[in-house]
Amino acid sequence: VTVTGGTFDTKSYAFQTRNTTISPENNEAVKIESDEAIFYSFSGSENTIEGGTFTAPTLSKEYTNEDESTLAISGGIFTGLSSDTIVSSSNTDVTISGGSFTDSYDKKADISKYLDDSCEQDVNGNVLPLTKENAAAEIEGKYYKTLADAI
Repeated sequence: VTVTGGTFDTKSYAFQTRNTTISPENNEAVKIESDEAIFYSFSGSENTIEGGTFTAPTLSKEYTNEDESTLAISGGIFTGLSSDTIVSSSNTDVTISGGSFTDSYDKKADISKYLDDSCEQDVNGNVLPLTKENAAAEIEGKYYKTLADAI
């Protein structure tokens, strides 16, 4: 499923599919409000978010988990996240390389364990790429926060 626009207001999960890409035509083209989670993933799901506006306590919750699922987020505005259940999935590899993430108190949501090694999150919750000025290492034009991340 590819979502390029629209407004979704759900009481449970916005998407219950194995493969979904949210790729809006412009940053405001997709708006999702969900009382549970954006994704309710099946085993082996591959979901991608490239932008949009999202209000939900959880990014992803798994329905089945025999095979690892992936969730790649490269952009979007995410609000209302619950600090202890940002991802409620034991077998989902989440990588965040862009976007803005705040909790239900409009404070920075801690997504540090999901950040791509070449990014950092600022005090306002924005995910930004590392640059030459704030990186500890560079390999083939990609910057890393620590030398260990680069290896």
